[in-house]
Amino acid sequence: MARKARRRSLEGFREIRDLVESLNYRVDAVLVEGRHDAETLRRLGFRGRIVRVSDYGAPLVELAYEVSKRTRSVAVLTDFDEKGELIARKLTAVLQELGVRINYRAREEFREVLAKHGLRTIESIASLAPRRDHGL
Repeated sequence: MARKARRRSLEGFREIRDLVESLNYRVDAVLVEGRHDAETLRRLGFRGRIVRVSDYGAPLVELAYEVSKRTRSVAVLTDFDEKGELIARKLTAVLQELGVRINYRAREEFREVLAKHGLRTIESIASLAPRRDHGL
């Protein structure tokens, strides 16, 4: 049974890693909630710009405006809990108004894979990593 669970986790980890790799070609930037989320995406191979919501003490509208000045397309990968969903909705609405293309599909793909494994946060992806890669 443990072997089956490990195999399932490894499959989930590979799915996420593939999603991250595809982001390198699909978006200019990714928006995440905090430092651990950003570190996780870097370790998984994301090479683009990562904007951390936690770095901005300003309202989300101001963050969206700053992002729109330098970015044409984004994926909003805030967590899939209540707080993360609220941030995602607000950012998405403002960014869209400012002409930034939102990659909704990326968020849904991440949501699906994480949900299959009972996860709701970007930083929790590390729990899917093979033992030797646990630190990603």
